[in-house]
Parts: sequence; structure tokens; C-alpha cells
Amino acid sequence: MDNNNILGIILAGGRSQRFGEDKSQVKLDGKILIDHILNEINDEFKEILIVSNNQIKFKHSDNISMIGDLKKDQGPLGGILSAMKWIKEKKKD
Repeated sequence: MDNNNILGIILAGGRSQRFGEDKSQVKLDGKILIDHILNEINDEFKEILIVSNNQIKFKHSDNISMIGDLKKDQGPLGGILSAMKWIKEKKKD
């Protein structure tokens, strides 16, 4: 499947209430979790968007953008709405 016309979106927000600590900075085998995800999908998508209200230190790349939620505390649907608005503003197809 050719994913080059599909925007990869990672919903990385949340308050980590059940997890007990900020899961965006938790390390596994010396790397934070989001870097594991980015390593897996970076070659699959032409562009990747991370939606998070937290400051995340991740391995930056030219094809990765990051935005916050338009409306806080709306859960994953709020993240999807934020991504859709970003796509519309950037006129992404």
C-alpha cells in the first residue's frame, strides 16, 4: 500500500492519569516511547503530525510537525479535530 498520500497522525496527548506519570517521556530500551513509534512509521508516511498538549522531546525530522489541541480536555476526539483543522489550514489532500 502506498501511504505517501496519507498523513500519519500520532495522538500523544492526555493526562496519563491511569499510567501514573507522563507517558510521553517514559523510556523503553533507552529511548522514549514516541521515538519507537516514529522509527516504525517514519518511512511509511511522507508526513507525520503529532498532536499533544505536552512538551515532548522526540527525534526531530523534516517530515514531522507537532501541534496542540484546539480545545483542551476533549480526549482523543479533540486530537482528531485538531489534526483535521490543521490539515484544512495547510490545504493537505
